[in-house]
Amino acid sequence: MPQYQRKGIGRKLIEEGHKIAKELGYHYYIVLGSENYYPKFNYIPAIQYGIKAPFEVPNENFMAIKLNDTDVEIKGTVEYAKEFGI
Repeated sequence: MPQYQRKGIGRKLIEEGHKIAKELGYHYYIVLGSENYYPKFNYIPAIQYGIKAPFEVPNENFMAIKLNDTDVEIKGTVEYAKEFGI
């Protein structure tokens, strides 16, 4: 709802998601979203990491961020859980 926008809630949710993912040992975080919003959080097109979507989507909307300074590199196509129906 508009009255709740631009109050930093989205930023806090993203930061908390990154924190939890790091604690769980994940090295990357992937989103499908606005090319105008997620780059503010250092997201780049996932293809730059060698990560592909399992469906047709513009590269600028399928983004990833590396969560730590690890040398772990991943390449390939994302597999969604069956619940997504993809």
